Amino acid sequence: RAFRAMEHLVDAGVEDFKISVVATCHNIPQLPGYVRMASDMGARLRVTRLRPSGRAVESWHRLRPTQQQQRALHPWLVDHPDVPPGAPLLPLPAQQLAPADGRPGVTPV
Repeated sequence: RAFRAMEHLVDAGVEDFKISVVATCHNIPQLPGYVRMASDMGARLRVTRLRPSGRAVESWHRLRPTQQQQRALHPWLVDHPDVPPGAPLLPLPAQQLAPADGRPGVTPV
């Protein structure tokens, strides 16, 4: 449905709309494809990280990026300055990288 909605925006002549992607363990490998899709549609891509709050609390254990994916995301974003990270994506607190017990990390305030 989201893709159809974006196609409708393109068909209506809407330019420079934003596509927001929440980075999960399943879609981080697809980020280059999202960049191409956004470019093809004349849109801008924005990447935010999954946060263990709201509905994400229940799915955190299934969707959170691996430690390796978290560490690879930062240089990928640095290499793609046209893809702004949603706040607060960088810097990524160490507690979010690899909680020993599998529970969400605690982000200092």
